[in-house]
Amino acid sequence: MLVLTRLQPNATRFSFPNHELSSRKTQAVEIADEAALPPEWLTVKTTTQPDKTAIKAAIKAGQQIPGAQLLTRRSWRIT
Repeated sequence: MLVLTRLQPNATRFSFPNHELSSRKTQAVEIADEAALPPEWLTVKTTTQPDKTAIKAAIKAGQQIPGAQLLTRRSWRIT
């Protein structure tokens, strides 16, 4: 994949005689400093953990969340 993406960096699909390789972009919230997150962005269990679903929605809506950022990734699938 590295060679193909270097040859054609904007390509999202490669076809071969017996299979096809395709990709899609995904997004994930990365928590750099969980202790810096305001309490409303934490879910309470026996322990606390970031509410990534709510944080992702807030970041996509334009809100700044200290200690979190939205990453865009590409995942590949061979069919």
